[in-house]
Amino acid sequence: MNKGRYKKKLQSSLIILIGIFTICLIFLFSSLVLLINHSNNKNLIQNSIISKTEIGNVNTNYILQCFNDIKNIEGIDNLSKKNDDFYFILKKVYDNLKKISTTYYLSINDIMVTDKNMNHIISPIGTFKYEDYIKYTNTVIDNEIKETCVKIADEDVRLKLIPIYKKEVLKYFCFVMFDKNTDLIYIISTPATNFVYAISKLGYCVLFNSSLIAYNNKNDNVISKMENFYNKYKDDEILNKEHFSYINYNINDFFSVKLNSLPIQIIYKYDYMKDSGYRILFINLIALFLMLSFSSFLFFKIFKWLYSPIKDTLENINIPNEKFIDEFQLIKENMQQIDTLYDELSENELTRKKLEKQNYYRELLFTIPDLDCPLTSEEMEAKYCLALIEFSFEYKQENVIDLYLNLQKNIIYMYIKELEDKYNIYCIGTNNNALTIVMQTSEQSELKAILNNILQMEEITFNMYIAMSSIKESVLKLNLCYEEAVNIMDYKYQLAENEILTLKDIESIPNASYYYPLALESRLIQAIINGKDIALVIFDKIIQENLSANLSHDVQRNFTYALINTIMRCFQELKTTPQAMINQEIDVINLYANWNNNNIYQTLRNYISSIINTIKNNISTNDETIYKKMLSFIYENYNDDIMLTDIAEHCNITAPYCSSIFKKYNLDNYKNFLNKYRIQKACEILNEQPNIKIQDLSLMVGFNSANSFIRVFRKYMNISPKLYIENKMNNTDN
Repeated sequence: MNKGRYKKKLQSSLIILIGIFTICLIFLFSSLVLLINHSNNKNLIQNSIISKTEIGNVNTNYILQCFNDIKNIEGIDNLSKKNDDFYFILKKVYDNLKKISTTYYLSINDIMVTDKNMNHIISPIGTFKYEDYIKYTNTVIDNEIKETCVKIADEDVRLKLIPIYKKEVLKYFCFVMFDKNTDLIYIISTPATNFVYAISKLGYCVLFNSSLIAYNNKNDNVISKMENFYNKYKDDEILNKEHFSYINYNINDFFSVKLNSLPIQIIYKYDYMKDSGYRILFINLIALFLMLSFSSFLFFKIFKWLYSPIKDTLENINIPNEKFIDEFQLIKENMQQIDTLYDELSENELTRKKLEKQNYYRELLFTIPDLDCPLTSEEMEAKYCLALIEFSFEYKQENVIDLYLNLQKNIIYMYIKELEDKYNIYCIGTNNNALTIVMQTSEQSELKAILNNILQMEEITFNMYIAMSSIKESVLKLNLCYEEAVNIMDYKYQLAENEILTLKDIESIPNASYYYPLALESRLIQAIINGKDIALVIFDKIIQENLSANLSHDVQRNFTYALINTIMRCFQELKTTPQAMINQEIDVINLYANWNNNNIYQTLRNYISSIINTIKNNISTNDETIYKKMLSFIYENYNDDIMLTDIAEHCNITAPYCSSIFKKYNLDNYKNFLNKYRIQKACEILNEQPNIKIQDLSLMVGFNSANSFIRVFRKYMNISPKLYIENKMNNTDN
């Protein structure tokens, strides 16, 4: 029995069955839609045309912006001059065209700059003679387009639109601009579908500067109909509306749209009488469908009968040594899938290990973590350096600061992620306004080079303060690196932004500076966002100590700026705006401008007082609701590797605020409560399944390893899991 026989019968039956049902369903559905929903189709087409017109307006803006970007390329006005700098200018134009092409790649197909006679082409892929460009590149330009482009140089026309057809169908628009100042021609080609809604039911023509220049295809019938309609209605008021108009003419629907930025008008023709033929087919298909339904049922039975021996063979996975092996192609495909899954699992495992390292480093910044160490002994004893990055942003609308800040942080995070394998470097978020970068290195210069690259990124628009620690030996000293960086950051306002601060830098700072260390600022912020009156006492003390020191003009200004930034950070930490919280806007720019006003400190104190009073009014009502939400999150996710930051994010609050609420209502910290609850759940499982493996049980209740589970179980139950099971079984026997 050949292995190919069943497969051949199965394929034949399947093709027949699929063909029958496909034909029936397509014709039946098409007929019903055309009969019942013709008006809906017209409205849909109308809405689609309007939507495509809006997209076309966006693309025309991109085209004009692209022309402007090309004209503003440095040195392009000297490109036609064959001087000594010609090749240098040519290279600069090519590089800029490449950047412009990358910027507008979604809207633009080709970009090129050429001389008046199109002898040479400069494009994002290189510089060519015209013949070589046509021959070796996938371009829509041909000799006919060249002739038109050359003619425009002799015409008094600023911009010209040239249609490009492929196999009689309109595929591209070519925008041509001649710059008399430089004797250069700029050419941009873009798919026609960026401007027109092209479906089979619609014919259309395109007008540029009120002249017919293109049709959806070069069919004589289409051209004739569109020209007759346009010649009849070109002076009609409805056809010359600003944006959109609809005309019913004979048996055709016409839609006219205009683009805003360029003098382009598109007229669509929808001939709905073409759809009426389906009505005749519909009557005949009713009877045909009933007959084919019975045939489909019969083929289904045959299909099952043919498939059963193949199914039995594949279940046994017996491969006889016969000529045809098509049936076992499935086995080969399954093996390939297994290999693919293995590769994916390996990649996921590598990602998991990196995340474990990152989490371990984060915990090491503050304490020795109660986690299984994912590092090797070599990594444990290696030398480490740490950098603390804090963002300093100018005044923006408060409701978008978080968005901007997260975007900036994500850019740095993705850059560091690309370097993980090469440098053993990790990016860790420590609070809402800062990032920490941990790097295994024996040279400060390596980390400093990476930080300099970050400072030079054009995507980073916020200013930054960067504090870099000295080299420490052993990963267990990362907390010392972090403390050192925090201490350096205390001097951020006395040093320039966008520079890397080290211990050597702060040693040169004169003593006659204001006193406002980072730790004191953090203490003030925490007191404010927690609604504590002690914040006003801290603020008054800061003001008294610094004003009594006879600060210089510049130092006092920097001190006032620092206090203003502190208040704005409070709103950021609370994830709200001044208008939403204290019912008034804070004009930061005005505060900066009037920093030396006699009432400036009283104004800042009033803002702090308003924040505290608002929080006091809301905290008693909100805290209990948030606490219940926190408990619900723990009960539902205790078996996952959840952290305090996860709960804070779920409740839309900060991690310190989350911790304070938890201690307020539970009289215990989050970690102990979670571990107690996990052990409670573990005991319940042990009571029901005393023979369960400890490894499986630890994973079920959220522990990363059996050793961690046993240690925590013994801490809260005073016995090991194994002894607990034995005691339970002995009590049951008794």
